[in-house]
Amino acid sequence: MPKCVMAFPPPKSTLEKWVTGIRQKNPLADGDWRGPHGDAAARVRLEREPRLWLLPHEFVRDAIVLRTIELRDGEAIAKAIATYAPRLLNEHAAFLQDVHRRYATGAARRAPEQTSESISTFVTLATISKLRRLMPDARDNAIFEAAAKELGINRGVVRRVALRIDLEVKSLSPEDRAVFDETVRAAEEMIAEMQNAPKVGVR
Repeated sequence: MPKCVMAFPPPKSTLEKWVTGIRQKNPLADGDWRGPHGDAAARVRLEREPRLWLLPHEFVRDAIVLRTIELRDGEAIAKAIATYAPRLLNEHAAFLQDVHRRYATGAARRAPEQTSESISTFVTLATISKLRRLMPDARDNAIFEAAAKELGINRGVVRRVALRIDLEVKSLSPEDRAVFDETVRAAEEMIAEMQNAPKVGVR
């Protein structure tokens, strides 16, 4: 069975180049949830290691438990709990990790296969977003064709990604939609930085 292009970008393609660059140089790929793209970074980190009991306690506490409280009850409540009830917050995070460990199935305990699907998807979406601005009157098929040519992959792959994500985005809450949009913008900024970076040995 052929491998998924998003999970395993074609060797020497531009998609692979951007994915590799983001993974190696940017904190988003390292799961730096305390950085400027915190929610997006946390999502990538969870995708790479979904076994909560193996993640750092402070990550589960801050990026999952506290962030959930913030989205549900507001920033003021989350800050108050972090300030005045840190022990309760720590206990809840530890309990969550313990529950996941205790009740994980055999399949869930296995290390996930490391793929590039999340980063590849956002690189593709960032490319589409950029092209829509550059080609405001173009039809979707023309955008997909241009994105495919730029990334070195098949137009059908770009189209499937765009349509799948479009359906998923429609069901997102406003908060999750904001995280999604932030991630696309972050990917676009990273690609622009890599494109503008001086080449080694070139002056």
